[in-house]
Amino acid sequence: MVMQRFHTAFLNRYGFQIAGAVIAVSGFILAIFRSTSSTASIGFLFVPFVAAFGAFVGDSVKYLGDLLRRKRAHSAGKTALILIVLGFGVAQFVQTRRYEHDLRIAETPSTPASELQTLLGKNDRRIARAVVANPSLPVAELEKIVAEKLRDYDFMGSAARNPGLSTADMEKIVSLKREDFESDAEYEVYQTSVWTPLAKRKDLPEALIHRLAAKPNPGSFLILALLESEYTTCKEKSRFIPQENRVLEGAIRRSMNAQKCPMIDGGSH
Repeated sequence: MVMQRFHTAFLNRYGFQIAGAVIAVSGFILAIFRSTSSTASIGFLFVPFVAAFGAFVGDSVKYLGDLLRRKRAHSAGKTALILIVLGFGVAQFVQTRRYEHDLRIAETPSTPASELQTLLGKNDRRIARAVVANPSLPVAELEKIVAEKLRDYDFMGSAARNPGLSTADMEKIVSLKREDFESDAEYEVYQTSVWTPLAKRKDLPEALIHRLAAKPNPGSFLILALLESEYTTCKEKSRFIPQENRVLEGAIRRSMNAQKCPMIDGGSH
C-alpha cells in the first residue's frame, strides 16, 4: 500500500517531466538515424540537453494545466519563463522545418530553375551545395559558380556530381595545380572531394583522366576512382606503386592484373 502511494505520488510529481524527456529524446534520436549527414552522429552529444528540455516542456504542460484547473497558485515569473521558453522552442521548430523543406526542394531534380535560383540567394552553404548538384540548375548558372568558386571544394564537389557540368568546366576543375592551394591538406581535400567524383564520371574525356592520373601525390580515393576508369593506362597505374597502404597497393595490383599489365616499376604481372 505504501509503495503504491509512493508510485502514485512520484508519477503525479514527475510523470509529465519523464514523458516529455522520453518523447523529446525518442524524436531526436529518430531524426539522427534518418539524417543523411556524415556528421549526424555528433547529435548524440546533445541528447542530455534534449532530455532536459523535454522534461521542462513536460513540467510546463503540467504547470499550465494546473493553472487552468485552478489547482496551483499563479506565479507570474514562472509563467513568463515558461511562455518565453516554449515560444522560443516553437520558433526553432518552425525554422528547422522550413530549412528541411528548403533542403529537400534543393535536392529534388524536378525543382524548377526559378526556385533553385531563389534558394541560392539565401546564402546557406548546405542548401547552395545541393542546388549546385541539382541537374535542373541552368548551365549558365553552373558555369558562373565554377568560375567564381573554382577552389572551393564544397561547391566544386557538388558541381562534379552535376550531370550538366560541361567539358569546359571539367577542364577548369582539372587544371588546378598543387601550387594553387595554400597547403598539402587543402590539396588532399580537393582531390578527395572534387577530383574523385569527377574521375568517376562516365562522360569525363579520356584526356582529363590522364591529366588526373598525372597529378603529384594522388590520394587513395582518387587512385581508386582512376582504377575504375577504362582509360587509365598500365603505366599510369604502375606510377601509383609502391604504397604504404597495403590494401590500396593490393587493389592497384589486382587492377593491373585484370588489365594484363606487364611488370613496370614494381607493378604486377
